[in-house]
Amino acid sequence: MSVESQKCLLCGGEIISVYHSSYGFSVSSENAIVNEDIEVYVCKDCTHIQKFPKESVLSHIYKNYQIDSILPYVEQVKFGDDGAKSISRRVIENCSCFLSQEMKVLDYGAGGGQC
Repeated sequence: MSVESQKCLLCGGEIISVYHSSYGFSVSSENAIVNEDIEVYVCKDCTHIQKFPKESVLSHIYKNYQIDSILPYVEQVKFGDDGAKSISRRVIENCSCFLSQEMKVLDYGAGGGQC
């Protein structure tokens, strides 16, 4: 199914592209290098931010997936010009321009499965 025919995963509303990388690679949430650009969409109705990875990308990530090698409950850190920050903090900061003061963010997942 093409992305043009996709609807919002939450409410079924219309989605629009808000970010497209053209570097030829991206990094998954498991810190795996993916040899594909990434595109991020936002729903015009509920403002849910989402992406639609290709099956080939998902297959590559999960074929090579390993449980987090860092200590349980310790979040990975990413260094930038502004020093070291958790990956979650950087994601929130990068998405903050799309969020209003009234909006809430739900980050779901089980980390390394400890939850």
